[in-house]
Amino acid sequence: MSRLLLVVCFCFCAAAAMHGQASFVEQVMGESSTGGGVNCKNYSTTKLAISCTGSWEAASAEGYEIAKAKNGFGTMRGYGFSSVTIAEQGGDGEDVAYVDEIVEDDLSILGLKGEPTAFLKLDFECVVCAIVIYPAAYYDAYAGVYGPCQIYGPSGNPFCTLKVPIAYNGNGQPHPVSLQRQLQVTAITNVVNGPAGATVTTTVCVGYNDCSSGATVKASVVNAKGKVFKGVTVVGASGHIYN
Repeated sequence: MSRLLLVVCFCFCAAAAMHGQASFVEQVMGESSTGGGVNCKNYSTTKLAISCTGSWEAASAEGYEIAKAKNGFGTMRGYGFSSVTIAEQGGDGEDVAYVDEIVEDDLSILGLKGEPTAFLKLDFECVVCAIVIYPAAYYDAYAGVYGPCQIYGPSGNPFCTLKVPIAYNGNGQPHPVSLQRQLQVTAITNVVNGPAGATVTTTVCVGYNDCSSGATVKASVVNAKGKVFKGVTVVGASGHIYN
């Protein structure tokens, strides 16, 4: 059996200032019965979208895969496509497209007037993650020490919420809240004893083109009863406004 593992790592690290710094790592690694290696490996500190393709060929089958990651502080997107074509009757082949995206940001709360009881409410959504069982899409998040907030199949619930108590510093200003989100997309194509000439493909898509909505997060500041405070803005070190 031939195998190609496609790994796309996509990391976003926000600076403490009001502008973010992005770091991206893209990597494709191949493995087959005849040996394998890295097909492509790219790094970028400026691009907000990356993609990579890979392929392999063996006596009984060949494979092709593509993975895309488009990271954003508001909406995360991932796309995985894998394909196996059988060359000889009864051939086997497995191909994997794997996307792993991480976003980190520090959220500042502006306009809060020292209310003694207030919460940062973070609402996460990923429709595809809630309905896809295998191949898989998985979305989770932490806010400070709170979490994880997880969305994955077969729960059927595309929403998840974290409520973080807001604490104040000595000057009466709300402490920032560290937010980390991760989106994983895995598209696996597995063919066993396939007919010659047959091509089998698998696609898992979150937020690319018209395939589905992306994995999102929105913020609000509420009181103990859940009422939203007006005039309060939640802004990340990235500069993105989460309200």
